Amino acid sequence: MSVLLTALALCAALPTPEPVAIVVRVVSANAPAIDEPTLVRAASDALANIPTLTALSAQDLAGGVGRPLGAELRNCGADTRCIASRLSTAGVPHAALIVANLDVAPPLVSVTLVGAGAPQPAARTAFELVRLSPEALRDRLLEVFETAGHATGGLVRARVEPPSALVTIDEALVPPEGLTVPVGEHRVVARADGRETLERTVTVEARQTLVVDLELEETSVWASPWPWVGIGVGVAAVGVAVGVLVNAREDAYRLCLPTGSGTCDP
Repeated sequence: MSVLLTALALCAALPTPEPVAIVVRVVSANAPAIDEPTLVRAASDALANIPTLTALSAQDLAGGVGRPLGAELRNCGADTRCIASRLSTAGVPHAALIVANLDVAPPLVSVTLVGAGAPQPAARTAFELVRLSPEALRDRLLEVFETAGHATGGLVRARVEPPSALVTIDEALVPPEGLTVPVGEHRVVARADGRETLERTVTVEARQTLVVDLELEETSVWASPWPWVGIGVGVAAVGVAVGVLVNAREDAYRLCLPTGSGTCDP
C-alpha cells in the first residue's frame, strides 16, 4: 500500500480529543502581572499534555450562529449551572473557568471544571500561585485536570528524513506539531515510498516532550520483487527465442538436406 493510501486509511481511525472551552477572569486593581491571554495560553499548554482533551480555539469561541460562545460563558460569571447550560446548547462537552485574584499576595487562582448539562462541577479547587509564571500555572492546572480523572500524557514529535515520510504512533498519524499519547510504551513507524519502513518502540513519560529521530534508508532495487520478475520474464523470452532458432535450424536441415536421389526428404 502506498504512503498516501496508508494515510487515508489511518485518518478515519484517529482518536478525537474532547474540546474544552477556556474562560478566564483576572481580578486586579492595577496593571496585572499576568493578563488573560497568558492565562489562556497556560491552560492550553496544560491541555496539550492530556490525550483525551484539547483546548477550544479562540476562533471557535468567537464563532457560531448568534451570540458567540465565549461571550455567553463570560456572562455566566461564576454560575456553573449557567455555564453547563450554555455548553450543552453549543455542543461543547467541557469548560474550564479560571479566576485569578492578583490583588492578594501571593495571587490566588481558582479553577472550576464544568461539564455540559451537568448539575455540579466535575472539579473545583483553589491554590496560591507562589511563583507567578505561565509554567507554574500550567503545572497546577494539570494537577486539577488529573484530579478530575483526565490522565496526563506526553507529547511525541518526529524528526524524520525524508520530511515527506508518514509517521504513526500506534496506528495514529503524527502531525507536524506532534501527538499527545498516554504514558507508557508506544510503537512508532515511519514509511515513505522508495524507502525502507522503520519501526521503533519508545517510552513516554508524563509531561514529557519526546523527539524521535527517524532516518529512512533508500530501498535497494534488488529488495523489490519486480526486478526479479523482469529477469524471469527476460530469461523465459530468451529461452523461447533459442527454442525457435533450434527448431528453425532443425527444420532447415530436414527441409534442405538432399537425399541420395537429389531431392529433399519430405
